[in-house]
Amino acid sequence: MNIRNAIAGIGLTALLLGVPSMARAEEAKKEEEKNSQEKPKTEQVSLEQKCKDHKYVEMKPEAQEHYDNGVRAQMTKEYDKALSEYKKAMNIDPKARSPPYQIGTILMEKGDFKNAIEFYSKAINNDPCFPLGYRGLGHSYFELKDFEKSIRYNELYLKFNPKNPEKAEKEIEEAKKYVKS
Repeated sequence: MNIRNAIAGIGLTALLLGVPSMARAEEAKKEEEKNSQEKPKTEQVSLEQKCKDHKYVEMKPEAQEHYDNGVRAQMTKEYDKALSEYKKAMNIDPKARSPPYQIGTILMEKGDFKNAIEFYSKAINNDPCFPLGYRGLGHSYFELKDFEKSIRYNELYLKFNPKNPEKAEKEIEEAKKYVKS
């Protein structure tokens, strides 16, 4: 059997088995693209709209107890104990926003901005309408000299918390000096 007959045999077998030819596959792909373009795209709800009627979700009581212990330890600068309590709270209630935020704050105070970003991001993932999470990200990125991200997160902070603009506005102004237009 020569190659030409083998290829023809494969094509015939594919046709008999209902496997689409390359030409039919291309036609199907074009039809799919056409249909996807004709469908109206769903509008994304802006974060601002989403947060307009946002209600804070209380932490689970068992998690709240560990969180409160963490706050007390943090106030007396017992950071290891505070971190331990916040992590316990996170394990009990992984959707709570405050424990990862507080861990981020401790890490930021220690100068560990890279890891602080991880925890501030968790806080925002748990509650996208949490302004302090954006402020923590804005400041951490500023300290890491990622000024574009610093500006973006500080501006989000200001959208949600326009009553306390001083530090964020100053940081935005400072960061803009380093960002190329």
